[in-house]
Amino acid sequence: MADINPVELEPAEKCRFWKEQIERQLQSKMSQAQFCEQNGLKLHQFTYWKYIHGKKAVATEVAFVSVPVAGFGAPAAAGAALHLVTDAGHRIEVYPGFDPATLKQLIVALRVQ
Repeated sequence: MADINPVELEPAEKCRFWKEQIERQLQSKMSQAQFCEQNGLKLHQFTYWKYIHGKKAVATEVAFVSVPVAGFGAPAAAGAALHLVTDAGHRIEVYPGFDPATLKQLIVALRVQ
């Protein structure tokens, strides 16, 4: 394994790093402990990220999320937007009058990726 310290990575890079390590471990047919020892990884971190990525794998692949928009034009000048940035770097702008159910659906779909 390259000399990468996953603790120093940005959140999106850290997520990708651990996903790659989990895939490599599965392909290696080694136990988690053996794989971590051989690759200089901490077993408790590996276990944590395997759990996190397992939760994200609940759904299959999501490329686009359908967001119903009825009668929505340009953002209202009077209303300020909320800006959400996910750990994976997705940026979501939410304007007054948004549909909370649709926002929740979008966030869940982004977590799956």
